[in-house]
Formats: sequence, C-alpha cells, structure tokens
Amino acid sequence: MQAPTFKPQLTNGELRKVFPSTLFVQVGDTVLFTTPEFEPHNVYFYNQSSGVPPPYYVQSPTVGEGIMVNALVTNPPPPPLPYTGGLTMSPVLIQGSLQFQDSWNVTFGKPGTYTYTCLVHYPFMLGKITVVDQMHNKKNKANIRNAQKQLAASEKVALAAYGALNAEAAAVAPVRNPDGTYTRTFTVGASVQKTMHGVTHHLVDFIYFFPYGIMQAQPNDTIRFVLGATNYRAHTVTLLAGRPFSELYVIAPQHPNTTKPHVLLNPIIATPVNVGVTIRNRSTFFNSGLLSASGNSSIEIKLGNIAPGPLTVVCLLHGPSRLVATIYVNATNV
Repeated sequence: MQAPTFKPQLTNGELRKVFPSTLFVQVGDTVLFTTPEFEPHNVYFYNQSSGVPPPYYVQSPTVGEGIMVNALVTNPPPPPLPYTGGLTMSPVLIQGSLQFQDSWNVTFGKPGTYTYTCLVHYPFMLGKITVVDQMHNKKNKANIRNAQKQLAASEKVALAAYGALNAEAAAVAPVRNPDGTYTRTFTVGASVQKTMHGVTHHLVDFIYFFPYGIMQAQPNDTIRFVLGATNYRAHTVTLLAGRPFSELYVIAPQHPNTTKPHVLLNPIIATPVNVGVTIRNRSTFFNSGLLSASGNSSIEIKLGNIAPGPLTVVCLLHGPSRLVATIYVNATNV
C-alpha cells in the first residue's frame, strides 16, 4: 500500500499562514507543500528550540553586485530520502512561473516533531509536523477541520476589514489644483494589527491599491500613491508601458559561478525611472523605486495630455495578479 501524501498550502495573501499549520503523519508518509500564489515562498525545516534564527532571505550585497538573494535559499541541496531531521529546505516556490517550481515534497523516515517556516515571510509563516510510527487519522481530520475554521474566520475578518479600508479610500475626494486639474490618491497596502504584550502582530495583510479597481482621471491630473498607515511592506509603483511583467520580476536568474549567489534581485525594482517626468503617452515606462515606511513613503505620477483609455499600475514585488490598479483617463472632466 502506498503511503499517503498530505498537502499543506502556503498562502501569503491577506492571511500569511500555512493551512493546516499543524499536521500529524506517520513514518513513510510524504508531505507535499504547494502555493497558489505568484509571490515567492519556501519551506525551511530547522530546530526551533536551538535558539538559532533562520538565515536571511536577502543577503548583504558586496560592492557593485546589487542585492543578492541568499544562494542557500534559491539553490538548496535536495532533502535526504527519507528525511530524519536537521536543516533542510525547499527552493523558492512560485505559482505560475516558468523559472521556479510551485510545489516541493519531503518524505519522513523517523518519528519526531519537525518545525518549519517560510524564510521569505519569517516569523509569520510557521508550521509543525509530528511524525509517529502509527497514527490515527482522527488527529489529522480534527486539525484539518480546525484549519478550515481558522481560514473561514480569518477570511471573515479580512473581508470586513477590506470593505472598510476600501470605503475609506474611496471616500477621499480628489483635490482640485489651481490650474483646474485634480490630484487623486491611492493608498498602497494596509494590515489589521493587534498588540499583545507590547508586540504588534499583523493579523491580516492587504497587498492592494485602495480604492480597489479603477480610478477615474482626466488628462493633466496628478495621481498620488501613499503607503497605508498600517502597511509594513516595501512596494513599487510601476507603469509597465507594454513591457512584459516577466522581464521585471523581482528575482532575475544569473549564470552560476563559484563566487556569486545564483540569483539576483532585479535592480530595476529599486531604481527610480522617469520620476518627475510628465506621462504623455503609454509607451513611457515609470518606476518609483522602493517605497517603504523607513524611506520614501509616497510618489506621484503626473499625467500630461494623454489620450483617453486605461493605464495599468503594478507593484513589481507583489504583482501582477494582486497589487495592480487601473487609472482610466477620460476625455472629459470627472
């Protein structure tokens, strides 16, 4: 009889969780980790009680080499078969990417409790797998039921908070400028926070432009993007100008050699392009560079006498499926 395969799902999105986060399996079972998202994840097994923190996902750059992703994360050795403990990890997992896989599996060969995290989203995404010689499916069924309840409860909180945030952003009236044009504002990112014992926890994380969907504008308007007061992530504001998103993706593969990590964070992400330039046509590429609470937290796109139609704005770190907005330029005043 073939050992069963269990399938925890890595989901960042609003919830930044693994579902189910606790799993009971038996020796010989395989656990398949999957992700439904374009945002990168990984699985890192480590000894949580040792007090040694997991490695950083982003490695300190050397002069002239740009920002590097830790090569250990992007090109890890394959896990031992079967896995019996110690440090091991998956490569970067991304759904829908031609460069990276979207699932990873590990087969357990020894009883014990195995803790893991996602290095990209540590310490928020944590999980635990208990391996026994023999087990009763009741424990897993109960955990899966609890995970489904937690997911439903979290989604309920997320939906209510999302509606409130979107309504708040939509209620912000455009500001009329002296020349008769308008400045219109998007809020970028937000989270639902709770402080316990002096520590702030991000319970729900929204990686969206607010108001969500289409913002109406007119030629010569100014579109302002401001990080949300509770946003804690870095973002970009980018007009692709017809360039495929795959050219600008956060991780740019490099040819491996003996002196450098194999993966480089795409330098275009942190590079401001055409900031302060009036956008007069849809072939003008625009990038804000990194926006963050500790650095620049806002950016403006100044429209010129641009033809009516849509302009698509994305975040290079979290697009194109989630952090994306449309500015629809109308021929008449709106």
